[in-house]
Amino acid sequence: MRKNNSKEKKIEKNKKSHESLDKFYSDEQKHREKIEKIEDEIFEHLKNHTKKVLKK
Repeated sequence: MRKNNSKEKKIEKNKKSHESLDKFYSDEQKHREKIEKIEDEIFEHLKNHTKKVLKK
C-alpha cells in the first residue's frame, strides 16, 4: 500500500507541473479546433435525430 501512495503523489506532482498545451497552439489551430467541435456537435445531433426518425 505504501508504494501506491508514493505513486499517487508523484502523479499529482507531475499533473501540477504540466502546462496547458493551449498556449502552444497557433490561432489557426485554435480556430480549427473550435470548428471541429461544432461539427462534432452537429453530427451528434443529426445522428440522434436520425435514430428517432428510424424508430418511428
